[in-house]
Amino acid sequence: MGVQGMPASGALLLTTHLSHPTRPLTLLLQQAGRLAQRRYRDHGAADALRALAGVAWLWRHPEQLARLFQEPVLRRWIVDDPQADPLVHASHRDFLVRSLTGRQRIQCARDHYAHEALKFDSRYLGLVYRGAGLTLWRRQTAGHTFTITLCSPAAQRHEGLLSLVLKCGDHTLHRMAFAWVDAGLFCDASIWGPTMLLTRNQTFGAGSGHRQAFEAAFPHNSPAYFCLAAAQGIAALLGHQSMAGIRHADQIAYEPQHAASFQRSYSDFWAQFGGVELHRYAYKLSVPVELKPLSEVKASHRSRARNRRENWQGIFRATGEALGRYHLVPPVFRPDRRQWPHQAPAPVTAPPAQAESAAAASALWP
Repeated sequence: MGVQGMPASGALLLTTHLSHPTRPLTLLLQQAGRLAQRRYRDHGAADALRALAGVAWLWRHPEQLARLFQEPVLRRWIVDDPQADPLVHASHRDFLVRSLTGRQRIQCARDHYAHEALKFDSRYLGLVYRGAGLTLWRRQTAGHTFTITLCSPAAQRHEGLLSLVLKCGDHTLHRMAFAWVDAGLFCDASIWGPTMLLTRNQTFGAGSGHRQAFEAAFPHNSPAYFCLAAAQGIAALLGHQSMAGIRHADQIAYEPQHAASFQRSYSDFWAQFGGVELHRYAYKLSVPVELKPLSEVKASHRSRARNRRENWQGIFRATGEALGRYHLVPPVFRPDRRQWPHQAPAPVTAPPAQAESAAAASALWP
């Protein structure tokens, strides 16, 4: 038996490549079959059936899936990855934001993949979406190596199609996930165009030896601050003047009994850096973030504030330099347009370095 109640031959039929693989219903049959087999193999029949129930609405609108699978990033780097779920945008209870409709989920995924293909070359796409990721920042101190890596973990894409992961050696200290969405999602005139939406902000290893090593190496700092500095570096490199952070009650793992904890990790965290609540789903943050001038910081705290900002500035600059090597220079949208193309051209190889872009980004941090 393949999926419970379905003969193995029937499950195999779902994934058979028919004569017209780009037809919407054929594509849906193929991907739904792969999804069911993978979930059954990894988690059993009940999980396979739940996943199929999650994509059931696509049977009425297969053209939505067909449009998504036109995106070169998904088609080239994700569809054939045996560890990936190409239907993650539909198969999970929520995707990026709580309670998005099926059409909104698919559109968010399309917007993200189109933006990535238009902004970065194929070397970057291969490293991030199919490889081990791209190291943006590295620091060795007191016998420990700290890194921030940009990656796209296949099992966690429903919380954010990209992740910034801060590690001490092989141990994760913080994960900040995000996706590029159209700001129309927020229904707020103060923000428009393609926007980085920070969707996960989670620290690990409290009280562990690796967390203590971080605190010793970077006093009065937080792993979350480091990942935010890297996110700001990405947005600045690409010319963005704002970004968004998910509101705590709209984070997909939110549970009312843990409301205070979620508020500290999300809404309060964004507000700490000048975030302003938008009409829907998120807080708007400036790029660079708004920080109190050092002259207004208490004299007794001024030295530690300066040291903190120097660390953030170093991460900000290193991120621009690391990604500048893969950045495609032409802009992807015009200021007089509130959307950007969904049909991305095939990625081309960027020049060996984009020193101007990296330098411009590094000059923005206050």
